[in-house]
Amino acid sequence: MISQAQGIARLTAHLQEFLGAWPPSAEGIEVIGSPMRALPGWDGTVAKYVGVVQGNGAGVLSVPPSQLERFKDALNIAVERHGAPDAIKHLPEYLELGDITYFSGIFRFTYSPIEFPSSGRWFDYLDPIVPTWLKPFKSEVLLALDEDGDYIAGVGVKHHGNYGREISVVTEERAQGRGLAKALVSQCARKIIDDGYVPTYLHSPLNLASSAVARAVGFNDLGWRIIGLRAV
Repeated sequence: MISQAQGIARLTAHLQEFLGAWPPSAEGIEVIGSPMRALPGWDGTVAKYVGVVQGNGAGVLSVPPSQLERFKDALNIAVERHGAPDAIKHLPEYLELGDITYFSGIFRFTYSPIEFPSSGRWFDYLDPIVPTWLKPFKSEVLLALDEDGDYIAGVGVKHHGNYGREISVVTEERAQGRGLAKALVSQCARKIIDDGYVPTYLHSPLNLASSAVARAVGFNDLGWRIIGLRAV
């Protein structure tokens, strides 16, 4: 594993690249313009408005440079009318960008994942055994197989630039309750760290199963959130 200082350095480098700036330079949400908002992400889609907020409420919202002043003005209005803690949720009301909505998810990371016995094998995403949901990852995927050699659980890794790797996991219903997700996420997180990256894990606040897996593996909820705007 790595030290906390090494982990913080990797996370900082990841967020600097992903958002265009990190850490936040002030309290509250800082809006910055970044050319990254015009570039395709891990799956080929473009995330035009995305940010990360720390547990203390300070964060960075990254937007296209051409819309920076519009977003700053809209956020100032939202702060005046709704207060700083809730302002970001009301941002779509003051932007006049069409049908967009605010979203927020839990943002987790770890520098020292809890170790479980390895239960998966790495496969090329083009291998016939790889299920459809893992094909878009376009890299090696981690699979757990049953005694007959059939897929029962898997992990895909979202490649976010040069520093960050986000873990996604799914277990088939017939194999749930056996701890496969925890074992696969642990195995994957350790490999990500060994390869020189920082592992992250994002999920909806309503996804209690995903929350339990993350917590068990050492991806603690420190109050950090992924935020952004997207089309309705």
